[in-house]
Amino acid sequence: MRSAEDGLRLHFVRQVTEACGELGLDVGWSPDRWIASVSDGIRSTRIIGYTFGLNDASAAEAALDKVCTFGLLHAAGIPAVEHTLIEIPKDRRSRGPNLSPDVQPPLVLKPNRGSGGADVLLCRNQEELLANFAALSAKYQTLAYSPFTPFDAEYRVVVLDRKARLVFEKLRFGGSEQPWKFNLNLGGTPRVVRPASAEYGPLARLAVRASDELGIRFGAVDIVVHRNTSTVLEVNDAFSLIFFSASSDENFRIAAALYADVLSSMFTSSPGSRDR
Repeated sequence: MRSAEDGLRLHFVRQVTEACGELGLDVGWSPDRWIASVSDGIRSTRIIGYTFGLNDASAAEAALDKVCTFGLLHAAGIPAVEHTLIEIPKDRRSRGPNLSPDVQPPLVLKPNRGSGGADVLLCRNQEELLANFAALSAKYQTLAYSPFTPFDAEYRVVVLDRKARLVFEKLRFGGSEQPWKFNLNLGGTPRVVRPASAEYGPLARLAVRASDELGIRFGAVDIVVHRNTSTVLEVNDAFSLIFFSASSDENFRIAAALYADVLSSMFTSSPGSRDR
């Protein structure tokens, strides 16, 4: 199942399979359960990995590119964590580090495209910056860096067709080797934010604004809070709720209901479905 988290992937497979059954859809999985083919008897579509195909190619590309995401949101007046591009020359190994003098720690260095928390490195001083840059530049063609801020909280807002469908806080795990990260796959735990709470509305509105600007129909907007100011960190086109689902039976049911709604949307006005 393309991942060291194969057991948790089965949560997703079960949720999608049961949702298809409830909606009267046929579903078939590839042998590694990475691809699902879904049909209502007239139209068919695919789920690849965690990508449901509700977003068009340009929207998905914008969300995948952290620097592009920041540029679009910033231009629209939507508060977002600044990300700056570092292009790696093809002869990077022979030339060594070629960082601009403007790149000064403390900062966070990461792949510009994707990651899921992987290879997102904190550079607290020049020595760490050079070492981390050398390690990442050998693996990626483009990197991004953002200023390091010790955020007070991080939230994920899942948006479907211009509505916030799920909001949860990522509570840090204090014993982590990387205690500044909030990722659930690194030991964080989710706290569901209820619609009646005071924090829900502002988070939901910011997430919908961000996803609208990128043209995202279904996505997850990560929002960080520092000194009572909320800022968009990333917008995710393809994302996993496997750790969220595994955290409790209730969260499993929440994610399952969300996927049922996503599948329903795919067969009403989905650009990702196609005629047979």
